[in-house]
Amino acid sequence: MKKEVVTTSETVEEKVVEEKVDKKEAVVAEKAKKKDKK
Repeated sequence: MKKEVVTTSETVEEKVVEEKVDKKEAVVAEKAKKKDKK
Protein backbone atom coordinates (compact mmCIF):
# COMPACT_ATOMS: atom_id res chain seq x y z
CA MET A 1 0.00 0.00 0.00
CA LYS A 2 1.08 3.54 -0.71
CA LYS A 3 1.99 5.81 2.17
CA GLU A 4 -0.39 8.75 1.93
CA VAL A 5 1.15 10.57 4.87
CA VAL A 6 2.15 13.69 2.96
CA THR A 7 -1.33 15.04 2.39
CA THR A 8 -0.15 18.58 2.99
CA SER A 9 -0.46 21.71 0.90
CA GLU A 10 2.35 20.31 -1.26
CA THR A 11 0.27 17.48 -2.71
CA VAL A 12 -2.72 19.79 -3.02
CA GLU A 13 -0.61 22.24 -5.03
CA GLU A 14 0.58 19.43 -7.29
CA LYS A 15 -2.99 18.29 -7.93
CA VAL A 16 -4.07 21.84 -8.74
CA VAL A 17 -1.17 22.25 -11.16
CA GLU A 18 -2.00 18.93 -12.81
CA GLU A 19 -5.63 19.98 -13.22
CA LYS A 20 -4.57 23.29 -14.78
CA VAL A 21 -2.29 21.46 -17.20
CA ASP A 22 -5.08 19.02 -18.11
CA LYS A 23 -7.45 21.92 -18.80
CA LYS A 24 -4.84 23.68 -20.95
CA GLU A 25 -4.23 20.51 -22.95
CA ALA A 26 -7.96 20.00 -23.37
CA VAL A 27 -8.37 23.55 -24.66
CA VAL A 28 -5.48 23.09 -27.07
CA ALA A 29 -6.96 19.81 -28.28
CA GLU A 30 -10.35 21.46 -28.83
CA LYS A 31 -8.76 24.28 -30.85
CA ALA A 32 -6.87 21.72 -32.93
CA LYS A 33 -10.10 19.84 -33.62
CA LYS A 34 -11.82 23.03 -34.78
CA LYS A 35 -8.90 23.82 -37.09
CA ASP A 36 -9.05 20.31 -38.58
CA LYS A 37 -12.74 20.72 -39.42
CA LYS A 38 -12.10 23.85 -41.54
